[in-house]
Amino acid sequence: LGFLGDRARRLDVDLLRHVSRSESVPGANERQDDEYGRLHASGIYVTGRIVLNLWRVLRGELKLQSYAFESCVSAVLGRRVPKFSAKTLSRWAVGGDDDSSREKKKKRETNVREGGEDANHDDSNKKKKKPPSSHQRWRAIHHVCARALLVSKMCEQLDVVARTNEQAKIFGIDFQSVVFRGSQYRV
Repeated sequence: LGFLGDRARRLDVDLLRHVSRSESVPGANERQDDEYGRLHASGIYVTGRIVLNLWRVLRGELKLQSYAFESCVSAVLGRRVPKFSAKTLSRWAVGGDDDSSREKKKKRETNVREGGEDANHDDSNKKKKKPPSSHQRWRAIHHVCARALLVSKMCEQLDVVARTNEQAKIFGIDFQSVVFRGSQYRV
């Protein structure tokens, strides 16, 4: 959410205000700079919504050697998920060549080097750009949606929201204070 908010701000769109429960009224936390929130919580405030930094919550819930997304999914859900490089995801997002077309290109280049049928191929076609592949864009979108769904499943599996809500009721403090300042209140 933070990345999307920053990108939207660059385009002069107040995304966090648009996803809030009351667009027209700025929240109290929205107007102040909260260093503690950035360091210990999510640092993102949306009026009428609770924003959790799942990575920080998982660090308190689990004891792992690595807190990479894939490691957390494996520990919590018992599923293995692939990790794609940023370069691969970027190529998918812009609709770049898929794996099969890259293989065809390599075969053609090998054939050209060996003096095969494409040796006299006209180079003017190389400068023409192919239209982006919508399949690759959907692949990138599907990857992001699958990761978001896994985040939701991890929260559900660990019962983060229900347990935090119960503690908030017992101690009589608000939800976010239980998550981020709970031990200070309980003393």
